[in-house]
Amino acid sequence: MKNKRVSVLIAMLATSLVGLVPAGTAEAATGSATIGTIASVTVPWKGSTTVRPIGRVQGNATISSVRFTVKRGANVVARNRASARLSAGTYSVQTAVDYRPFTLSYSTKHVTQRTTVPAYTSLPVTCRVDSVQPDSYVSYFTAVCSGQGFDGSFSSNGYVTPSGDGGWSGSLMLGATAVETSSSDVMTLVGTTFSDEVMTDHDLTRTTTRSVRVSTRHYGRSRTVKRTQRLVIKSQPKPRGCATYAEFQRVKADFANPETYGSSRASVTQILQSAGSRTSYDDFGNQVIEFRRYTACARGAIITVGFENGYAYSKAYMS
Repeated sequence: MKNKRVSVLIAMLATSLVGLVPAGTAEAATGSATIGTIASVTVPWKGSTTVRPIGRVQGNATISSVRFTVKRGANVVARNRASARLSAGTYSVQTAVDYRPFTLSYSTKHVTQRTTVPAYTSLPVTCRVDSVQPDSYVSYFTAVCSGQGFDGSFSSNGYVTPSGDGGWSGSLMLGATAVETSSSDVMTLVGTTFSDEVMTDHDLTRTTTRSVRVSTRHYGRSRTVKRTQRLVIKSQPKPRGCATYAEFQRVKADFANPETYGSSRASVTQILQSAGSRTSYDDFGNQVIEFRRYTACARGAIITVGFENGYAYSKAYMS
């Protein structure tokens, strides 16, 4: 009976441990990819358009390839291509997206950066008088200063003069804090420490270290997702070859700013139902002037449009 209880306990422990991930081990990659729907478009009469497959990632994944095979009936129009130019018609499009899911692990990286502290920058420091040149009236001293705003230490000079109480008092030449002793012996200043706001006459270096969180990708095996859709490319109606007065009015012409407010030549062709015929052309280097005549639907009417650098700047309807 005891052995049976031990066996059951071991089985329960084994079951409870299933699915636990050891520390530092990447979990299974869960990112994926989806395939978007290629939208139907309308092309000009006897025109075509370029279509491309659409692949998107979901979560942690990268796409390595997005291709499609396009069929029109039983005929293969494009096989395993990244794009295809299609005319009006109904197509069957099978898109395949290859992707690789990944997981992220994180670590800490210590980054060291060195910057320059310009000369004559006011720095909070702690200084220690290192040496004194005694004199009866003005005694000069040298102090060694260090602080958190820069690396190492630097030497700074100062002076003291006799004070009214029989001692000595002064400061660093580029400092602000009083350096003093009550003793008449100026040499007692050696070893004195004091805090100050000091400037240096030369640049200093400051070294800082900061922790940066770094991510590492762990890729899983490559996977493929596929989808088939029906794609309809519509065509505009066949141009009638002539334009009505209402269509003529839709053409925008601006004499002062044709490139900003005038209709383009391609737009005029679409509005007036034909490409027209050229009646004059002048090239002045940075300015091209062209006039084209278009067929009007009304008997005896003539439409002319003037273009500057491909944009309408004048138009006329004569009947």
